[in-house]
Amino acid sequence: MRVHDDVLEAMRIFDFRNWPLHRDQLVPFGNAKLQVLTNHYENLLNRMDCDIPSVMLEWQEIKIYVSRRVSMIQQCFILTFGNELFLKIKTISGIL
Repeated sequence: MRVHDDVLEAMRIFDFRNWPLHRDQLVPFGNAKLQVLTNHYENLLNRMDCDIPSVMLEWQEIKIYVSRRVSMIQQCFILTFGNELFLKIKTISGIL
């Protein structure tokens, strides 16, 4: 695999659809691929005064933040869908 292929593959960690749903799987998720990205972009990150050692900590924090928000959105969707379904069933049974 070429270097650019490795970098493109590593970028997939930013697609939330690829994230595991269970927290114990989420903790290590993407860590190795993030290392590929920080190694590849190390010169650029240094020029931008990025604190490279803190990147992994920030990655862990963003995974927790996003997973909580996704969980809340999923719960709202399920509740909304469930209520709409209940109302439709109630309406249909009232007609019958």
